Amino acid sequence: MALRDPKQPTIIRKPRRRGSHERSQHGSWKVAYADFVTAMMAFFLLMWLVNTTEQEDRNRISEYFNPYQDEDASQAVEVDTGIISIADGGKAGGEDITAREDEENQDPPVDVPEDDDSFAHWDMVELTREEYDDLLARAEQSQEAENVTEQGTAVDADSDFRALADQLEILKNNAPIFREYAEQIIVDEVTEGLRIQFVDQEQYSMFPQGSTDLTPEAVSMIDLFGDVVKNIPNRIAITGHTDSTRFGGNDYGNWELSADRANAARRALIEAGLEPDQIESVEGKAATDLLLPDRPDDARNRRITFIVTR
Repeated sequence: MALRDPKQPTIIRKPRRRGSHERSQHGSWKVAYADFVTAMMAFFLLMWLVNTTEQEDRNRISEYFNPYQDEDASQAVEVDTGIISIADGGKAGGEDITAREDEENQDPPVDVPEDDDSFAHWDMVELTREEYDDLLARAEQSQEAENVTEQGTAVDADSDFRALADQLEILKNNAPIFREYAEQIIVDEVTEGLRIQFVDQEQYSMFPQGSTDLTPEAVSMIDLFGDVVKNIPNRIAITGHTDSTRFGGNDYGNWELSADRANAARRALIEAGLEPDQIESVEGKAATDLLLPDRPDDARNRRITFIVTR
C-alpha cells in the first residue's frame, strides 16, 4: 500500500443544495399553459353562447353593457314619417352601426326660411320620453276615433267602445254644457253595449216636474251627444226612468211618463242628425230599474238611458 504524498492537498466534496427557485423552474410552463387553456375554453364558450342566443337577447345584453352617460346626446327612433330624436341621454362606449348607416342614407337637410313654422321640412324633432309616449297614445286614440267616425266602423265588443267613450270624455272636459253637468253623465259598458245615462239632480232636472218637455240644457246636451253617435252604424236603445214617487192617476202614471220622456229624447236625437232607423227601441221602465235601489225616491233615479248596442 502506497503512502500518501504529504504535499498533495486534501479535497473535501460538499453536496450542493438547489434553491426553491431552481427546483420549480422546470414546471413554470404548466402555469402558462393552464392560463392559455382556460382562455381558449372561455373563448369557445363565448362563441357558443353568441351562436345559440337570439338576436333580441343579444341586443338586450348589448344595452346592459352600454349605459346612458351623456345627457346631451340623443337616441334616434325611426317612425313612419321620419326620425324623432328622444332626448333621454345617449349611450357611451359604442356606436350603433345601423343608425349611422341610416343617417348617411338620409337626404341632405333642406334650407327652411326662418319665418316658416311648419313641420313639413323638419327631419328631426326633439321630444322627451314622456312627450313621445304621450304622442303615441294620442295617435292610437286618434286612429280609433277615425275608424269609428270617418270610416263608419261599428263600435263593437272588440274595441270595448273605447273610441266612443273617449269622445264623450272629451265632451265632458271641453263642452261648456257637458262640463257644467259632468257629474250627471254616467258612461259605462254593459252586456248590451255602451251605456250613457243622463241623470237628474235635486237642483237640476232634464224635464220639469211632471212634464215630457226637455229643458233647454237637456236639449243642448242631447244635441252634442247626437253629433257623436250619428257617425256610427250601431243602433241605439233609449229608456226612460222615474223615481218611486207616485205621479198622476190610473190613466197616466210613472209608466206613461217614463215612456213619453224616452220618446222625447228620441225626437231630440233625430233633430241632432241621427237617422230614424238607427233607433233600436224606445221604452219606459218607471221605477222598476232604480239607479239607487236603497234610495228609491232620490232624484238621481230619474234619468234617460242611451245604450249603443253591439
